[in-house]
Amino acid sequence: MDLFSGIAGGLQGKKTRISVPAKPDPTDARRPSVREEESKKPRIRLSSIRDGAYMPSRSSVNDVWTAPSAENAITVADDEMQPIREKKVSIPSAPSSGVREVTSPEQGNVAPTTSSSGPPGSPGPSSGQRGPAYISSTAQFFARNVCSHLDKIKEPVATKDQAVALEQKAVTLEQKAEIFERKIDEVLFLLWRLDPSEAERTIADLESKCTRLEGDLEAAVTQVEDLTTERGMLKSRVEELEEEIRRRREFAWSVRDLLVESEPL
Repeated sequence: MDLFSGIAGGLQGKKTRISVPAKPDPTDARRPSVREEESKKPRIRLSSIRDGAYMPSRSSVNDVWTAPSAENAITVADDEMQPIREKKVSIPSAPSSGVREVTSPEQGNVAPTTSSSGPPGSPGPSSGQRGPAYISSTAQFFARNVCSHLDKIKEPVATKDQAVALEQKAVTLEQKAEIFERKIDEVLFLLWRLDPSEAERTIADLESKCTRLEGDLEAAVTQVEDLTTERGMLKSRVEELEEEIRRRREFAWSVRDLLVESEPL
C-alpha cells in the first residue's frame, strides 16, 4: 500500500508541478514541500528481460530500492521515466538469487541490487507508459498464477470404473465379513460344548444311555435263551410225531398184508 501511495503521489505531483509549503506552526517549523517529499520517495526500477516485469523489494539501508541487474533497465521516478544505460561489472558466477552490484556513469550513488528469481505479488509499473513487453510479462505472470492456483486446488477424482471396482470390493468385503461371523459363531458353539460342566452333563447322558442299552441287551439275551428252549421243545415234539407216524405206517402195512392173506383164492 505504501508503494502504490507513493506512485499515486508522484503522478499527482507530476500533474501539478507546484510546491506547496505547509502553514507555519507555532514553533516556526517548516514542513517539506511536495517536491521535496517526492524526491525523498523511493524509486522503482523495472527490468523487461526474461519472464516479464519484476517489482524489487525495499532495502533496509538508506531507503534504496533494489532490482535485478539488466541492460536497458528503466528507472521510474515519482515524476518521470528515463532510460538509463548501465554497465555491468565483472562478477563471479553466482546463483540467480544472489547479490549483484552494478555501476552507472550517470548515477553514482546506486546501492548494490538484489536479483530475485521470481516475480512479486503485482508486476508492472503504475505509470502511463505500458508497452508490449509489459503486457506480455503481465499475461505470463497471471497465467502462471492461475496455473499454480489450479494445481493447488486440483484433487484426484475417481472415475466411473474405479467407483464400480470400489463397490464390488465393498460387496466382497461384506460377504467375507458374513462368512467370518458364521465361523465365529461355530467356534463359540464348540467352545461352549467344551465347557467342563457341559462335558460332564454329556458324559452323564451317555452313561445313562449305556445303562439302558445294557438292560435292553440283557432282556434280549433272556429272550434268545427262551427261544432256544422253546426250539428244543418243538424239536422233541417233532421227533415224537415222526415216530408216531412211522408206527402208524407200519400198522397200516401189517393190516394190508392181513387183508391180502384173508382173501380166498
